[in-house]
Amino acid sequence: MLPVARQTMDRLDERGIRPEIAGGSAPALRAALRDVESLYDSGSWRTADGETLDGYLRWFTDQHSALSVAAVPPTGAEVRAIVTVVRGMPRATVRRIAKFRGRLYLGIVVRILLRLLRHDSAENAADATGGAAQHAASQPGTPQHHSQE
Repeated sequence: MLPVARQTMDRLDERGIRPEIAGGSAPALRAALRDVESLYDSGSWRTADGETLDGYLRWFTDQHSALSVAAVPPTGAEVRAIVTVVRGMPRATVRRIAKFRGRLYLGIVVRILLRLLRHDSAENAADATGGAAQHAASQPGTPQHHSQE
């Protein structure tokens, strides 16, 4: 799995595709991948008990809390690069997401799918913010702001 993750990050860089268009922070993803590779290479996880593995997971989650970011719109070059990758995939695989393989059609499909990701990303951010605000408002001693009507 780690070689695939490393290749994916390298290929995204080579093709000029930012992970931010899918809601991932490139610097945070690279740092997380380095940490996981380091842990794997150390081999300490092989003999770790459940509690130690839980500690690794808690540390990793705390250390890499900025993996997700609000998805940003792709550039035209990014859409073209993604279409090129999709067109290079086996026909049966492409048919699962689109009926046609034409560049124009695939470009439209890619833009729509990325727009849906941005929409979901924005909704999740709003839910997280709203949930935090509701939590803070429900805490005793938290100042409440009410509008005067």
